[in-house]
Amino acid sequence: LITMQAQYSHYLEMIEPVLKKLIDRLAQHYDYVSVLATDTKGKRYQVTRRGYSLQDTFLVERGCVVRVFNGINYSEHSFNQLDDQLLDEVIQAIHHVVKEDIGILTSSGFKLLESPVIEEEETHLLIQGELEIDPKSYTHQQKFDLMKALSERIIAASEYIMDGRVSCEEVHVSKLFLSPKKEMRQTYIWEDASYLALANSDKGLRYVHKHMTG
Repeated sequence: LITMQAQYSHYLEMIEPVLKKLIDRLAQHYDYVSVLATDTKGKRYQVTRRGYSLQDTFLVERGCVVRVFNGINYSEHSFNQLDDQLLDEVIQAIHHVVKEDIGILTSSGFKLLESPVIEEEETHLLIQGELEIDPKSYTHQQKFDLMKALSERIIAASEYIMDGRVSCEEVHVSKLFLSPKKEMRQTYIWEDASYLALANSDKGLRYVHKHMTG
């Protein structure tokens, strides 16, 4: 089978240079620093006897989480906007989080279990999921047509079937992990599809559900 690869996020490519600047600046203050950036997007399609629906997947997310070693354990700060103009603001926010965390930890009165500093090896990775069919090669209407045909087949299978609900969710995930020694990129697409046949008879409502993921 001919396969293709999922395309890595343009958004993560765009912000990577400034994330590297952020890493370099923070590494001057902390023994460990890393950032995980994600860009996840997708659509959810549904066809019923009554019509169609198209929505963004509930799994949409775009943003970054920075982790630094604060001298006792690890502090984290998340944000979803970063460019050269915002770099100083983000760094100051991280310093503020670290100061607050240390204050809470040292004033708690409890004996603290200190965490070791994470040690890393040089790592450079790009992992791209393989596809037999790229979902983007089909238009929304083409997808709805295929789903409608399945819905009609379900309804036609018995006079008792009231509805044939067909759903499909497509999610494209891209991730970027950076630290002074690591550059790791990952991207993949997954789909989740299902159908539900809803029937009514003198015995009451019954349904059959089938679920597939790939």
